Amino acid sequence: MALRFRLAGSRDVGAIVRLVDAAYRGDASRAGWTTEADLLDGQRTDAEAVSAVVDAGASAMLVAEADGHLTGCCQLERRPGGEVHFGMFAVRPGRQGRGPWA
Repeated sequence: MALRFRLAGSRDVGAIVRLVDAAYRGDASRAGWTTEADLLDGQRTDAEAVSAVVDAGASAMLVAEADGHLTGCCQLERRPGGEVHFGMFAVRPGRQGRGPWA
């Protein structure tokens, strides 16, 4: 199962929100190692926050797809002084820890 990487677009916002929430919150997140389900509840992100990243000129949202399904994402944001912020990193819980081709 090959991974395909690309920049996210506005059509990806809903899928990214569901992926980030699945990776960190609720029972689905317990299948992976990134769960915050025992610490926090509610949504991890929303469409407005993801859209802001996708639409911002100084940031990019990268997505990974496997078999046409969103498998992972991460945000890269250019900051003053040449620094880059790495955020909104999520991997589908069932694929965490399995390597990129598992």
